[in-house]
Amino acid sequence: MMVVIVAGLVASSPWILYSCGCLCSRGSSKERNYISGMVTYTTLCFLLGVAFAYFIMLPYMLQFFATFGTSGIVNMISVSEYMSFVLQLVLLSGLIFELPMVSYFLARFGILTPAFMRHYRRHAIVVILIHCCLW
Repeated sequence: MMVVIVAGLVASSPWILYSCGCLCSRGSSKERNYISGMVTYTTLCFLLGVAFAYFIMLPYMLQFFATFGTSGIVNMISVSEYMSFVLQLVLLSGLIFELPMVSYFLARFGILTPAFMRHYRRHAIVVILIHCCLW
């Protein structure tokens, strides 16, 4: 049931986003074009993330998990655990691929400026390297 609900939300998300955008901007055709572009790019980013997770990440992860067991240990994965894992992976990857759109909107609102990103670039690199080493 969860797979059907998530698939329905993913399939209907462009229409839902466009409807919310039209509701928010009852303005000129310029604003509607801006909203339709935003919906298009947001949907494209999300679907690229879903496709990346499903076609690239998932096969390698499943292959790793299949060979993870040592002698005497048998991998017994239930269907509900498998579907939960795949849904979480696909949805989280889709959300991570939305980060460029989040950065774009934060920059448009003036919260994330180029000077801020230039100033904290080295800090971000160090934090990312520490996170990767600890992971």
